Amino acid sequence: MIFANITVDGKYVNKEMLEEGLATLQSQRRDEPNPYYSILLSADKNAKQSKRGIHSPKPASNPSFVNLMDKVDDKTLSYYQEYFRKNVDNTGIVEYCFNGSKFKVRIDAAKCYVAFICDRVSAPSQESELQEVNEAAKKFARERLMQREVGIKVNSSDRRGNCYGVLSVGGKNYAVMLLEEGLALVDAPRKKEAAKKDEYEEAVERAKKNKKGMHSAKKDKKDKEDNKEEVKSNPEGEIRAIEGKERIEIDKFTDSQFFYVSHIDLSLIHICRCRRYAVCRSRWSPYQ
Repeated sequence: MIFANITVDGKYVNKEMLEEGLATLQSQRRDEPNPYYSILLSADKNAKQSKRGIHSPKPASNPSFVNLMDKVDDKTLSYYQEYFRKNVDNTGIVEYCFNGSKFKVRIDAAKCYVAFICDRVSAPSQESELQEVNEAAKKFARERLMQREVGIKVNSSDRRGNCYGVLSVGGKNYAVMLLEEGLALVDAPRKKEAAKKDEYEEAVERAKKNKKGMHSAKKDKKDKEDNKEEVKSNPEGEIRAIEGKERIEIDKFTDSQFFYVSHIDLSLIHICRCRRYAVCRSRWSPYQ
């Protein structure tokens, strides 16, 4: 265990907590003397004399927070939906990062927890072919947002306790920061904004130019290699390369991931692993 004196923005955190009655002072160890012990001792004494925090005879207040990610009744949900319609700009603390673009946020002013999702931005899912990017996006979010005060502008909300909008940290749009690192995908702009490029698209272009994240040279090389993949064909072990798209018929599923297919042109039977993005891409990408 490491013991430390912590300073944030010029404020001595140890002293501040003692003065507010939010901590107790331990006896100084002889083998490891604290050079600031006299300051801490004075702060603890002031808190006791002023009867602050844990030194107060009054029972401690226990603020009740509503977790909108849990199942709540319709009346409570309607109240908070109306609250966010009237109070668009809020300040919160990020309690947990589900991925690079979805977070559990505590909003003290509203006394609630919400699942906040960055509008128009989505981090790759853990099951997708961009699993490494997903982990990098989650790490990026934790380092910059975890237990930090953030600004959130709520554009919309749903009945599952999800709020969609813009999250800012240090005065910067977090979604733009994520896109600049090549760690997220961006949705198309609204029709009225389609005529001009917005900050999201410009961030993606910068990431591509700098070859960051999913736009890196390493990823491009992997894409080219994956375009030419080999699969087992007949029981004798014949190998045939599949390139691009081919017409097939599914004969039988062996489980949720594997199935037998017949190539219409060649009449060969193959066992293949379940692929994604079969429609929207020129190649198929297997699960990792």
